[in-house]
Amino acid sequence: MANSPLPSPYAPGAGTLPPVIAGRGKHLSVVEDYIHAAAHLGRAPGSPIAYSGVRGMGKTVLLKHAENSIREYSAAVGITTSLLACKGERLLPLLAQGLRNTAAERELTTQPAWRRWAERVESFTIEVALTGASVNVELGNKEPRNLTDFGYQAFVRIIEDLVTLARVDDKKRPVIGVCVDELQEADREHITEFAAAIQEITSKQLPVIFLVGGLANLPEVISEAATFGERFRYLPLTKLSLSASVEALVQPAEQLHVSWTKEALTEVISAAKGFPHLIQLYGEETWHAATPAKGSTLLASHAQSGIAEGRSALYNGMFQARWRRSTEREKDFLAAMAKHGDTDMPIRQIAEALGKNPQQISPLRASLIAKGTIYAPRHGRIEFTMPGFADFITDVLKE
Repeated sequence: MANSPLPSPYAPGAGTLPPVIAGRGKHLSVVEDYIHAAAHLGRAPGSPIAYSGVRGMGKTVLLKHAENSIREYSAAVGITTSLLACKGERLLPLLAQGLRNTAAERELTTQPAWRRWAERVESFTIEVALTGASVNVELGNKEPRNLTDFGYQAFVRIIEDLVTLARVDDKKRPVIGVCVDELQEADREHITEFAAAIQEITSKQLPVIFLVGGLANLPEVISEAATFGERFRYLPLTKLSLSASVEALVQPAEQLHVSWTKEALTEVISAAKGFPHLIQLYGEETWHAATPAKGSTLLASHAQSGIAEGRSALYNGMFQARWRRSTEREKDFLAAMAKHGDTDMPIRQIAEALGKNPQQISPLRASLIAKGTIYAPRHGRIEFTMPGFADFITDVLKE
C-alpha cells in the first residue's frame, strides 16, 4: 500500500510558528537569557526588547515564541499577555486585562488576594474607559503629554501586586511577559504612557519582560514618544542568509523524511530572497505541488509550480491590498520605483522621475514607510518591503 501524502510542515500564515525558526539564534538566545535571569534573580536583566523590520521578517513569530517560552519555562510561574496595537486604543488597560486572564489560567484564582487584585484590574479598565480627567506624564527631556487618568501608575501597581500574587511556590518565582506587536500603530500619547510604565517597572527591578515589535521605523517612533525609548534593546530583523534559508526549508521536510533536490532549493531560495514569509509560502506551495509521502523528494518542477502559486496568492492578496490603499500620488511614487525593480534605489532618482526634488517627495516617502510598503535600507535609498511588488505594479499599469 502506497504511503499517504503528508501535511505541509511549513507555516506561511501571519504569526504562525514554523517548526524551525532559522537564522534568528541571537534573537532567541536574548529572550532565553532574560527569562533565566528573571526566574532565578527575580528581576529582568535589561532593557525592553524591540524587534524591528519590514513585514514578512518574522517579528510576530518571535514575539509568540517568546510568549510561549515564558509560559513553558519549568523553573518559573510564567504569566503573559500580548496584543496587536491599534490607533485609538490605549495599551495598558488591554494588557492588564490580558494578564488577568492568563493569571486565571495559571490557577491563581485560589490565592487569598486574587479577588481583590482581579477587582482592581477590572476597576482600572472601566475607569480608563469612562473617565474624562487627565494628567501629565513627563519622560526625560520630552514635553509633558496629556493622558487619561488612572494611567501608567495604576498599571505599575497592578504589576507589583501580580508579582506578589504569583509567588505561590518558594521553588518557582513569577516571570511576567508583556508583548505588543505593531507598536508603531498606537497613538503617540499611548506609546508615551506605555514607555512610562516600562520605565517605572524597570526601575523597581521586577521580573517583567517587555517585548515589542514593529516596522523598520520603530526606533524613531518610540524615541519620538519618549526619551526612554533610547534605552530599548533594538534587535533588527534582516533577510535570512543562504544557510539559514536552506535550514528553514530542509529541516522541516527532513523531520517528515522528505528531501529537497539542490535544484529545487535553488529555485525557492532565489525567489524568496531571504524573506522568511516567502520561504514559508513557497515551501508550502512546493509541498502542495509535490504531494509528497514519506521518502519522497521535492524537485525543481515542484518548486517552479509552487512559486507560481505563491506569487498568485501575493498578487491577489497582499499586493492588491497595498496598491488599493495607496493614494494616487503614492501610486505615482510606487510606479517610478517599479521601473528600478525590487532592488534598493536612490531617492534622488525617484524625485527626478516625478519632476520634484527629494525634499518635495519626503511626505510621500514617509507615508509609504508608515504603511509598510517601502523602507529605507540605508540613508538616501529606498526599497520595496516585499520582493515581487515591482512586477505586480508593472503588470497593473499595463492593464
